[in-house]
Amino acid sequence: MKLLFHPATLFVLFNVGLAATAVWCWGRYQNKIVDPALTQLSAEKIEINTPPAWTKTDIKEAILTSTGQPRSLLEPSLISDAVATCQTIGWIEQVREMKKTREGLKVDLLYRQPIAVVELHSKTVPDWKQEAKLIPVDRTGVIMPQKLALAGTVQPKIFIYHSDETQKHAPQHLRHIYRWTQWPDERVKGAAAISEVLIGDWQMLGLSRIISWRLFANADDRTIPFELWTEEGENAATVIWGNAPGLELENEAPWDQKVAALNNYVQQKGPLNKLSVRIIDLRSGQAVEVGRASGLGHRRELDVR
Repeated sequence: MKLLFHPATLFVLFNVGLAATAVWCWGRYQNKIVDPALTQLSAEKIEINTPPAWTKTDIKEAILTSTGQPRSLLEPSLISDAVATCQTIGWIEQVREMKKTREGLKVDLLYRQPIAVVELHSKTVPDWKQEAKLIPVDRTGVIMPQKLALAGTVQPKIFIYHSDETQKHAPQHLRHIYRWTQWPDERVKGAAAISEVLIGDWQMLGLSRIISWRLFANADDRTIPFELWTEEGENAATVIWGNAPGLELENEAPWDQKVAALNNYVQQKGPLNKLSVRIIDLRSGQAVEVGRASGLGHRRELDVR
């Protein structure tokens, strides 16, 4: 009995009882203690970094209506619910931050952007019977709406040969290309990653296409390098790039050294599409002229204009 009425024991029991009473009272009387109008979430109380102009989904509305009930800033599940809602929107790549503030809800999102277009036509797909298509992808190879390929912006074209194992037919996955899904081909993913590190300089360099001569069956063969091609014209250059960023071979320079070397080369000699026909190898981290391209015929064959 002495232990039961020890001051420390009484203190603990008192605080436990007080906390339990507070929780019960809050659950029963919170609407009377705090004005619901002050805590109810509204569009004006949600701060979101500006989404791309081409998007249609209203993110604020999606967060507010995700449960079909009015949302309160006092809800313990508000953050997790809002994050889950954003993750269902295809053009949102990542939720970088989601937190409650004195003003309401602060949301920082990373939006997908079209970084390149995949060419689908008779030169890249066996038995292609449709009009030529350009399918936009983001930096990770996720498929984006086709209308974004028609926005008039300069976008790298990804040229790869899409075929099945017999190389006589288009692969099955080309029949099921859906927006906001990963393109099921490592070559597209690698080319998109190269596009991302070059996109700021793409037009200045005079580049047009990213080429891979790997086939679908050996898409991960890193001994076959990606190439960069200039736009069609009287003069043209081929740049041997190597592998996608992060997938370089043991003695291959990282992507930032390649970009710096190519920029230095162009600063000294001018845009690649204005030079005499050359083959330039970047894999060492230096822009090394290793020969002359075979001619313009193969480039004209790839022209889908």
